Amino acid sequence: MVDEKEWLASFMAIYEKSTPLIHVVSKLDAEGQPASLNDLADAHYGFTHILKSAKNLPTPKQRELKNIKNDFERTLASVIKAGEMAAKMLDDIRAGSKLSSRMHYSSMVGYIGHASVYHSSLLRGFEKVGITAV
Repeated sequence: MVDEKEWLASFMAIYEKSTPLIHVVSKLDAEGQPASLNDLADAHYGFTHILKSAKNLPTPKQRELKNIKNDFERTLASVIKAGEMAAKMLDDIRAGSKLSSRMHYSSMVGYIGHASVYHSSLLRGFEKVGITAV
């Protein structure tokens, strides 16, 4: 059986490592533009390890904590996919492939939209269990 306080302490340690970068790459700016392609591509590599750590945490029994874990994993997975699309788009730009770069850009923006929704849900989950998170 998973002790919820211990689980939450472990989870928050993982979450706090990712928070600064999540805020950069999981949102579109006022003009609907993503973070820089290089930031997104870099996030892909950094978040892969963080996602693995989050997935290795046991699943808590409390529904709210389970939802927090799921929303965090979905946020990271979406940002990772956005980073993959950013890397492909950079390759397309270097190769002069306009059509492919537009397709990867659209996918990237879609994944960022998903990440933003999951991250918002994660923050609401924190509020439900009384955690003040940034």
